[in-house]
Amino acid sequence: MQCSWSYGCNLLRAFRHDWEASQQGRRRPSVYRLMPVGFTLIELLVVITIIGIMVSLLLPAVQTAREAGRRLQCSNNLKQIALAHHGYHEAYGMLSMGSPTRTAGPTWAMRILPYLEQTGAYELCDWNSAGCSGSNFKLASRRFAVYTCPTDTPQAYRVTNIPLANYVVNGGNTGYYDWSGDFPVVRTYGAVKYLGSPFSVSGIVNSVNPHLPNTPYRQVSFADIKDGLSNTLMVSETIQGVQPSDSWDIRGLIWWGTMAFFETYLPPNSSQPDSLISTCCCKPTETDPMLPCIIGSNSQSPTNGARSRHPGGVNVALCDGSVTFISDDIDLATWRALSTTQGGEAVSVP
Repeated sequence: MQCSWSYGCNLLRAFRHDWEASQQGRRRPSVYRLMPVGFTLIELLVVITIIGIMVSLLLPAVQTAREAGRRLQCSNNLKQIALAHHGYHEAYGMLSMGSPTRTAGPTWAMRILPYLEQTGAYELCDWNSAGCSGSNFKLASRRFAVYTCPTDTPQAYRVTNIPLANYVVNGGNTGYYDWSGDFPVVRTYGAVKYLGSPFSVSGIVNSVNPHLPNTPYRQVSFADIKDGLSNTLMVSETIQGVQPSDSWDIRGLIWWGTMAFFETYLPPNSSQPDSLISTCCCKPTETDPMLPCIIGSNSQSPTNGARSRHPGGVNVALCDGSVTFISDDIDLATWRALSTTQGGEAVSVP
């Protein structure tokens, strides 16, 4: 056989010699059998390094994609809640009261249940009991997916094991009130004047018709929102209070009084503390940077800021039923104006 490539010819000869040897019952070493097989140590280390780099590049992308999905689910929850409020308004000609008192309930979270396809749960409501005690304890002990943001870590009030939630209604730009008898008296707080809100603490509940409170603080209709439905906040997020072993935090206990609201006195996810009404509401020494708080008084507004675990801002629903994401960097004056119903401010959602 003639061949112009010596290496190829040598391989062919080796194959031929092996074949001849096998025919004679003996083996001979060949060139191809002496060729190295597999990876060297250096090659293996290079491959492992490349895989590590690829994982480090892909992991943030996977986490970002997962958070985008969770944020979308949160937006869907807010959309359902906003549409439920619209269903309530269509049925009664007004939005539900936020809460009959600052330290009880039942709150809006119970009143809109039929419009969230939760009629069975709604039938458990006792309008003559507090929002999360007595006959309403069974209802409040349920975790409702529509009231839970998937980005947050589920918590439960340590004293009663009632699940906390993530959505609160708009209580205005200050939420300030002190108390005279059974009714709140709204005043200016920190040079910020209260200019109306879609929801409020409404006084004593009317046990005959739980949707029409026996109070001079009447419920709000869409016609009362002079600033426009598309320019007025309806619902925002809150973070479920972390439960330390030696205390508790009831932020997210939306069945109970002022915990059902948020106010815009503070910007979204503010590092400034929420001002809550009692030591039973939060632990001021809480180390979670997303949950700062102090215990307020009648001279300091009970203020629950809008907060979320989403990076960079909070999801909100507006009174027209639309849902949008508000950045932490929103101008504070604009943020406050979006919560009022009677302010007449020339603002729009950024």
